[in-house]
Amino acid sequence: MSGKCRHSSVVRRQRRQKYGTAKEHQCRGRTILSGQTATEGFAGPVLHTERLKLVPIRPCYYEPYRAFIMSDRARYIGGPFEDEGKAWQTFASMIGHWHMRGFGLFSVITRADDQLVGFIGNWWPLDFPEREIGWTLLARGEGKGIAFEAAREVQR
Repeated sequence: MSGKCRHSSVVRRQRRQKYGTAKEHQCRGRTILSGQTATEGFAGPVLHTERLKLVPIRPCYYEPYRAFIMSDRARYIGGPFEDEGKAWQTFASMIGHWHMRGFGLFSVITRADDQLVGFIGNWWPLDFPEREIGWTLLARGEGKGIAFEAAREVQR
């Protein structure tokens, strides 16, 4: 056995042909990494709905994630984190999930104003019994049907 997972590379190539790549979207705001690393190099499908663009999660969205996970709004998903190191490790695991499983969380971007409103996608850490669709919405994304719309697109 060569060690390569032929099926997953074929599936990734087919998804890139159908949906494009995450490189099509540029992150906004301050980044925590310099150069192109923060905005490029994370292959995965870019999904679209009428109002949303779903882009595989990437490092330039750490700042809004950190603000969320360290706030009281994160109380139902294990937060609020008091340690920024834990916030960083959790975010890094969300990026790494794409590499380990071939799927993961997307950054949810509104098409109208190109603003990040949350994160959603398939999530299956090693200690979970099965895959689930997880989501986190920032305050500006709540009450607009965004989680439902994004979840429906992720399930396709």
